Amino acid sequence: MRLSDLKPVEQMIEVINSSGLVSVPAFDQRQVVSAQVPDRFIAVQLNGGIRTLTTAYDLCACHLLVQINVRLLATGAINTVAEDKILKEVEQALEKVDWVKSVNMVYVGKSLYSDYSTKMINILCYMREKTNT
Repeated sequence: MRLSDLKPVEQMIEVINSSGLVSVPAFDQRQVVSAQVPDRFIAVQLNGGIRTLTTAYDLCACHLLVQINVRLLATGAINTVAEDKILKEVEQALEKVDWVKSVNMVYVGKSLYSDYSTKMINILCYMREKTNT
C-alpha cells in the first residue's frame, strides 16, 4: 500500500453518508462553498499527516477532524438539540467500522461560518490495505 492510495477523508465521508444513520450530509472541508452551505452539515478534513506504522507500509495512522455545523437559531443561540442529535448519529456510524480507534471532542462553540455553531471531534484512524467500511 502507498500513502497516495489512502483516502481517509473520502472513506470517512462515505461511512457517514452511506450509513443510513446520519441525517445530514458530509463533505470534504476543501469543497464546502460558503454560498451554498446547508443549514446542517458535516465537514471532514485531515488533521495532521498520514504516517506509516510498519516498514511494509501495510498499517497507517492519521487523525481526522469531523465538524458538525448547525445554523444558529433566529435568536442567535446555539441549537444544542440538533447538534447533540447529529453527534449521536455520527457516533453510531463510527461504531460500524473497525479502523476508528479513538474519538475526542476538541471544540464546541460558534463557528467560523457566519451564523453557525460547531462541534469538532478528532478521530484517530488506523488503516490497513483492506478496511471494513
